[in-house]
Amino acid sequence: MRKQIFNLSNLCLAFFLLFDAYIFAQADKYGTEIKYDDGSAEEYSAWIEAGGIMAVKFTAPAYPFRLTGGSLYVGDGSFPEGGYFLGKDMVICAFDNDGTNGMPGEILDSVRITVNNYEWVVFDSIFDLEFFDDDVFYLGTMQVTTAPDCPPMGIDTDFPTVYRSYLRQAGGNWMFSTYQDFMIRAKVDNVLNINQNKPGIFIRLFPNPASSYLNIKSSVKVSATTILDLKGNTVSSFDNINSDNRKINISNLPNGIYLAKITVRNTTITKKIIVKK
Repeated sequence: MRKQIFNLSNLCLAFFLLFDAYIFAQADKYGTEIKYDDGSAEEYSAWIEAGGIMAVKFTAPAYPFRLTGGSLYVGDGSFPEGGYFLGKDMVICAFDNDGTNGMPGEILDSVRITVNNYEWVVFDSIFDLEFFDDDVFYLGTMQVTTAPDCPPMGIDTDFPTVYRSYLRQAGGNWMFSTYQDFMIRAKVDNVLNINQNKPGIFIRLFPNPASSYLNIKSSVKVSATTILDLKGNTVSSFDNINSDNRKINISNLPNGIYLAKITVRNTTITKKIIVKK
């Protein structure tokens, strides 16, 4: 079994004949889990330094849908050799596909989790991301500790290879991975469970956490947005937005958790946002 520690010297951009690999996706009926691996890792990988990201490109069976979480395979603890990663953290990141040549672009949401078990690490219900105009997104992990005390990524090298794995070294650019296929799975909600009482209304706020600006993307026109703290006090308000794609300035807000109340079609939808500078 080959196992890899990534650094820039052993990375090279490989060009493969890329195709729509969704036909190999082992997805249950729409609304459950999307997976491109067979459940068995033949290799493992990790970064030498913190900050590197490994991600998988997902195609949902249809849209609109909601990304809620997923899982990843970290193995039995034998890799990285000499390390111990139980109790260590990693950051789960969701990306839009608006980067260069369809690579990961805007980070839509990120959540820090602690790895407390071997094999499959499940992170259910950490996201609430609605996709209403595209069926492609990326789900990845950012390493926050240095090797060897870091959770690794399992790699399924068995045929068929779906060629959906990408990586980015800390401070670098996204590239197609020479190691395929990263063992990350995505959990999505059935479209019928999204805003059941508000048909036709889908809203995404990103990035989340945000520092200076918050993007509001909606399937319908947004007339107003109000930001409240957790005590229910209004801290910012934006009227007459009258747009389905708007950027609002939240640079005046201190770090913390807030609620965004978005008014559309004479109804209000509430989303949690995090300000982190």
